[in-house]
Amino acid sequence: MRAVRRCGFTLMCVFFAHPLAAKPPWTEQYRGMSLPELRSEPVHRIEFNQRDDLKDNRLHLKQHTDYGGSVFDEKNGPAYNVAQGALQITAYKTAQGKIRSGSVQSASDKQANKGARTAFNKDSFVMSGGYWEARIKWPNAVGTWGAFWLLSLDDPKSRGHLEIDAIEYYGKTDARGHHHAIHRWHEPGKKNVHRGDYTGMDAIKDGDWHTYGVDLRGIAKIDDTPAIVIYMDRKEVGRYPADPDFFTRPFYYVLTLAIQKGSSEKFEFPQTMMVDSISVWK
Repeated sequence: MRAVRRCGFTLMCVFFAHPLAAKPPWTEQYRGMSLPELRSEPVHRIEFNQRDDLKDNRLHLKQHTDYGGSVFDEKNGPAYNVAQGALQITAYKTAQGKIRSGSVQSASDKQANKGARTAFNKDSFVMSGGYWEARIKWPNAVGTWGAFWLLSLDDPKSRGHLEIDAIEYYGKTDARGHHHAIHRWHEPGKKNVHRGDYTGMDAIKDGDWHTYGVDLRGIAKIDDTPAIVIYMDRKEVGRYPADPDFFTRPFYYVLTLAIQKGSSEKFEFPQTMMVDSISVWK
């Protein structure tokens, strides 16, 4: 989700018409269908009830490279807080006029950082398959670029990886917009792949809490091909017939509030993305 590779609505429209598409595009044919039953307790859950949830043995801060129009704070920076039972990621302007924001993730993977290898401690969370869900309240502001997304572990030689964007949210100027996508980056012998979808969801603009999920269990199908399914409030938004490695590769999750590139004098600061919980089921 780096700026040179990432996009807003305009570039996603290009994805729809891309002539390289070997698979059908995202479909919203099953929009509104309920999430299939989760038959067990979560294998991973953080509810952000205490500041300790931000310590390195729970989440890893400032691992991903900066993107958009902001720079992510280091782990002790003011962009991060736990209060009122929620993780708070705040975008703000410094006294010098610099724009800062934040990103947290469940593994210490120094993404695209000069070939650094992935490093885990015993509490890093990485898993293949499953259903991943975050309960989020977005900022009602101009300039927002919030996201809940998954990354596979980098190939140590090529830095290649898979990416699934469960949601990217662009704030007040696109208040109904639910952006979601899959990407394949820099894998040896394979072309980069970018398949995005955009749909309007009236509920997002209410400024309230909602759950956003991505199902990698392979239960859903499109023409007998297992599909990645995106959910909001456990109702289907869209699905995509993905390659098998999207269901077998280990992923970790990322929660980010970046700021769009552009005329920052129009943007509103401070603005805060709140995360009530993050849960993963096998």
